[in-house]
Amino acid sequence: MAKLGFLGSTPPKTAQNGSPNLSAEAQVTEGLIAFERQAYSVAEALFVTALKLAPVKTAERLRTHLSHSLSAGRTEEALALGKALLDVFPEDFDLTNKLGHIHRRAGQLDLAKEFYRLALAKNPKYVYPQYNLAALEAGVDLFDQEAKTALDRLARNDEHHLPDFLGGPDLLNQLRQQMSASQKEEQCQEMVLLIRKKAASFSIVEIEEAIALCDQVTMLEQQEIEISEDLLELALRQKAAPFLNLEAGQPGFGLLEAHLFNLGLFLYQHKRAGAALTELDQLKAKKSRFLYLDLLRALCFFQLGNQAHAFSLLESLAKNHPRNRYVNVNLGQLYKTHGQRTEAAKYLLKTAALLEETGWVFGPSALEEQAAKLITQEKPEQAVKYLEVALENYPTPELALSLAKAHLSCGQITPAFEKVSLAFEQSRGLNGIEKKILAAGVELFDQFADLMYRSNRIKEAAQAFEYCAKLAHRPELLQKAIKLHRALNNTEKVQALEKEHAALVGDIKELQNQSRPDELMAQGKAALAKKDYQRAISAFEALLLIKPEPQAVAYLYKIYVSLKQTRALTRLQLNWKWMLEKGATNPNLS
Repeated sequence: MAKLGFLGSTPPKTAQNGSPNLSAEAQVTEGLIAFERQAYSVAEALFVTALKLAPVKTAERLRTHLSHSLSAGRTEEALALGKALLDVFPEDFDLTNKLGHIHRRAGQLDLAKEFYRLALAKNPKYVYPQYNLAALEAGVDLFDQEAKTALDRLARNDEHHLPDFLGGPDLLNQLRQQMSASQKEEQCQEMVLLIRKKAASFSIVEIEEAIALCDQVTMLEQQEIEISEDLLELALRQKAAPFLNLEAGQPGFGLLEAHLFNLGLFLYQHKRAGAALTELDQLKAKKSRFLYLDLLRALCFFQLGNQAHAFSLLESLAKNHPRNRYVNVNLGQLYKTHGQRTEAAKYLLKTAALLEETGWVFGPSALEEQAAKLITQEKPEQAVKYLEVALENYPTPELALSLAKAHLSCGQITPAFEKVSLAFEQSRGLNGIEKKILAAGVELFDQFADLMYRSNRIKEAAQAFEYCAKLAHRPELLQKAIKLHRALNNTEKVQALEKEHAALVGDIKELQNQSRPDELMAQGKAALAKKDYQRAISAFEALLLIKPEPQAVAYLYKIYVSLKQTRALTRLQLNWKWMLEKGATNPNLS
């Protein structure tokens, strides 16, 4: 009886047969029968009566039924059982937490929050309700230990940092091959000189890795490392200087964004948030739309003690980019630092759920590498998923192009074209990259179109040639698409494409009237003399849009052979043949 009093129950009334347990069992049986009629309130009342008659034995039986109902997804039954148990054992914080789960699974989120908060109030040291509240707010399907495990795993993952604007470890790989910890001091000095000489072409990642590499060489003094860091800041400022007068949308503005963001990131990482904000605010004033600008600004404000503004910026970013891993993880970390455990868990659990989608592969480079493996394993659909996540978190033209390639591996032509177009748009303002991205996109579709044609998949080939023509503004590719659509008896499509072809030829005529062939030839020769092959290719190709100039073809042939661009050579020969054919009837190409 003392145990029953501790549980807060009243002494059971003895049934007519003299056995309170028998009466309780009958009540439970009647309650389970009521479930079959969907009379859940009746069942709940019967269970409460049974619990009061024989609390311990009945509770054990009802908890077993509760587990079965939950695993079978019978939410209404689970609610009736849970509420009956809680009515008799109101201090049971674990059961209160479980009722939160039941309401959450039933979509009754406000009630779920109520029960989670109640469980936390009953036992503040019981951590699961806090995790569950956070998971509910984050919209992730994690409960109790699952949520704790996800948070623990994320805490061990040190990759959640801000990405730099530009990457590429090639130079550092060369340095690693040249250096080892056993080398002598004079060789270390050579290393520092090499860093100093090459710093202007480093990205933030590369120089930080170089500094770390220097640090591993025990003969190198700390003073030299500091010199390297000072040099990095100077190099980053020098890289930004030529573009400081540019505004958003102008050619080269993307490079200004890259250099100033990397400079701001460097200053923030060296605890100079005020100086970092000065550089980043230049971009803000120029209406930069770089995704992580406000994220870095928020971290700087937090470092300076302006926490309200930091949280305001990051909350806004999280609202506009709910699936961005960098935004969620950094917001979660700031809340954690600020001591707001539930809010921290909310964003960290959201990050964990996003990571779970791609097997806990975090960074864009790692995602792209994994996607490449999946394509070689003939799993292109999964590769598309990984690259979509990478592009969501790191919107670069290179990633958009990789995603386009993956879409083509799945035979998804329209999404591939959309991603190539996106890559081209993203590359605008990045001098030298724009044309490179466009050429790569055209090459991608050209290859796919040829593959489809050789596989006798005429419809896909026609569509690919059509998209390729739109990207490259090349009438001969549109002619191929027209020819294939005509073979498919697609009269309506043929007529539409013929109109597009006429418009494209008209654009070329307009360009011919505006351009100066001699100037383009001079530009191409000058670039070739400096071994600036990309600029030379651009000049000679622009010249060939105006007229079939044999000398330009010869120079292009020489460049393509030198660069071993076999497909470009083939395309050059086909274009030259097409231009000669058109030249006989088109005075603008003569």
